[in-house]
Amino acid sequence: MQNILLDTHALLWFDQEPERFSPRVKKALCRKSATIFVSPVSLYELQRKLEIGKLPQAARLLENIDRRMVDYDFRFLPITARHAIVAARLDWDHRDPFDRLLVAQATEENCTIVSADQRFSQAGIHVMW
Repeated sequence: MQNILLDTHALLWFDQEPERFSPRVKKALCRKSATIFVSPVSLYELQRKLEIGKLPQAARLLENIDRRMVDYDFRFLPITARHAIVAARLDWDHRDPFDRLLVAQATEENCTIVSADQRFSQAGIHVMW
């Protein structure tokens, strides 16, 4: 069984531009044995970017997030106190708090992150793209 955590852009692309995924990622996301997680931090990031005009296309996903989670058979991965502590302690020069929380969640929950962002691989976690 594989645990997969979607990076923020991967969540948006899954909903609106799935053709952007590699065949390998598409196959992994369709496996019945995979559990696909979404972090609430990704929803926060999408909402903030929507509000400042950087991601107007996120509105449709955010307005229907509960339905989308059911339709896609995704699960929320709640942020715990342990995740917050690990994120703050990461020995990683990338300071984006959203990415740091995702790395902490992936580390603590043994998840592979689906992301096109190469900085994740510098954090010592398994990344798929």
